[in-house]
Amino acid sequence: MNPIERRKSSVEKPSYEKLLEAAKNEKWEFVDANLSEQMADAHLQEAIVGVQVESNDNLQDFDSTVIFVSNAPLDSEDEKSLEAFIEDEDEYRIARYRVAMGLYKRGNRTEGVIRAVEEAVDDPDVGELARKLLA
Repeated sequence: MNPIERRKSSVEKPSYEKLLEAAKNEKWEFVDANLSEQMADAHLQEAIVGVQVESNDNLQDFDSTVIFVSNAPLDSEDEKSLEAFIEDEDEYRIARYRVAMGLYKRGNRTEGVIRAVEEAVDDPDVGELARKLLA
C-alpha cells in the first residue's frame, strides 16, 4: 500500500460528540454512515438514560438509534425501563419504534415490543427497518 492509500485508509471516524452534534442538526445520513456497532456499544448506557430523559426529538432519535445499532446485551432493569418507554404514547414515535426494534433484535418478544415493531412497519421513517427485522 502506498503512503496515500495508507493515509486514506487510516482516516479516523468522527467522534461520538460529532455524531451527537450532527443529530442535533438533522444530518441523519452522516450519523447513519458513521455510527458503528462498536461506538454504539460503548455509549449504550448513556443512550438508555438519554432516550428516557431527553426532550429534544433529534437527540431522543439519536439515543434510540444507538440502542438499535448496538448489539450489547441489556440487563433486566434496563430492558424493563425501555419497555416502559415504548409503552408511553406521548414519547416521540420514531424513538419508541427504534427502541422497540432494538429490544426485538435482542430477543424480547413482549406484547408491547411486538406491537410497537408492528406499528413501525407502516412508518415512513423506520418502516423498512421494521419490515427487515420481522422478515
